[in-house]
Amino acid sequence: MKVYGKVTTIAASVVVVGAALSGCATDDGAVAPKPDDDAVIAEIADMVPKEFTDLVYVLDATYPPLSYQDASGKMTGVEFDLGMEAFSRAGITADVQPSGFDAIIPGIQAGKYDVSAFNDNAERQKIFDFVDLFQSGSSIIVSHDNPKSLTINTLCGHKVAVQLGSQQETTVAPSLNEACQAAGEDAFEVITYNSGNEAVLAVISKRADAVLTETISAGYAVTENPDDLAITDDEPLDPHPVALGMMKDTGLAEALQAALQSMMDDGTYARILADWGMGSLSIDSATINAGT
Repeated sequence: MKVYGKVTTIAASVVVVGAALSGCATDDGAVAPKPDDDAVIAEIADMVPKEFTDLVYVLDATYPPLSYQDASGKMTGVEFDLGMEAFSRAGITADVQPSGFDAIIPGIQAGKYDVSAFNDNAERQKIFDFVDLFQSGSSIIVSHDNPKSLTINTLCGHKVAVQLGSQQETTVAPSLNEACQAAGEDAFEVITYNSGNEAVLAVISKRADAVLTETISAGYAVTENPDDLAITDDEPLDPHPVALGMMKDTGLAEALQAALQSMMDDGTYARILADWGMGSLSIDSATINAGT
């Protein structure tokens, strides 16, 4: 498992030891500086609908290394870095706001937020457009010695922690529990927590037998808590893109797709993923709605 070099955890509290992109980080609800004229790509900026030249970018404040608040309250993470670079190239000023994940999707639908980063799948594509950022999946975190010998296929009858509103809660866990019931076994108990950190702490404190979470976040949690946690040897379940998500058919997705593709073309995309130890999760080109 690669080490996510920008952050370290002390007693499961996140403390930043590296910087995000210079000039991009914002405090709670603070408006980011206007993009540097040298960073703006004119033909991409011309694609941005007028109502989105200033927008609200909302991110889960508790989900390292994807997105989280550092010790000073500033947002950071790979989703922050990729999103802010894309906005800068498109001439967009982004107001970065933290939120619990369960409030993000309804917040975009209600017009409170404009863009976030979350999983792209066919069901969500009915409402949202997605500009795909990188690949992920779902994995299982267990106690370091895995005393119950759990795997993705032997969760039936156990206690499994998930983050409220996550794809693991809404899609993956129900599918796995259907398999339990089809096999004549007891469903596993799904215990929801408001943050990914709380779900991980439930395993450390023995309140849950496993955490079902994003593969990326699972790797981060185990790297930061090697004496307490482990990932099972299962292949990641339900592979999917993590993406910038926004309301459907606004025209914004095409502009952000072009911005992301420019980042891929000049190496900035690869550098950002490498900074977070996530180079192996890159995609070859900027796509819209590639999730299934």
